[in-house]
Amino acid sequence: MSKVTPIPMMRQQDNIEGFAKHVLEEEIGEVFVTVHQYFDTSSGDITPEQMERLDKLVEQLACLIREQVMQNNPKYTGTTP
Repeated sequence: MSKVTPIPMMRQQDNIEGFAKHVLEEEIGEVFVTVHQYFDTSSGDITPEQMERLDKLVEQLACLIREQVMQNNPKYTGTTP
């Protein structure tokens, strides 16, 4: 996994999904490059339809990550361990 570029700090609870999306967007590019290199192809153009699908997947994954972080961290649920 590559080093994630920092983003400005906001309240953590409000920013979990935004931070997850930021990380996903950086890492997904690396996944495309790695897979294309393995199969000796070029990572290049993406169709508008493919981009729309990718954007939706990133949104869904970021939401899932936010939910999972909040469920597993008592400071976001208001409970104590």
